[in-house]
Amino acid sequence: MTYYRGQAEMMHSKTEVARAVIETTEYDFGEVEPGEELCHRFSLRNGGTHRLVLNLADCGCGEGMTDHLVLMPGEKIEIPVRMKVHSRWKQQHQLLVISTSDPQNPRIELLVRGKAAI
Repeated sequence: MTYYRGQAEMMHSKTEVARAVIETTEYDFGEVEPGEELCHRFSLRNGGTHRLVLNLADCGCGEGMTDHLVLMPGEKIEIPVRMKVHSRWKQQHQLLVISTSDPQNPRIELLVRGKAAI
């Protein structure tokens, strides 16, 4: 059988399950000055009994993050999501999409937003 990138890691015993636990998936910076670069860190941990595989979409907003991560049971990481506020639009947002090996939570969307003070 042929496995594609990440597919083999996502297959495991039914008794051992990965669980992506995240308190919040959205953060609002409120009103900020145009040109300001902002960053919010989302905390994610593996609350399961099997390793949790994470694949991050390349949006350029998860600075310093590799696109493929593995968390062992109980392990926790901080995921930074960055955005730069432009003066062209009042309401702005940045979205980071993460695919996971958690069968109950296979896709996580981390959203940050802010309003340009114009």
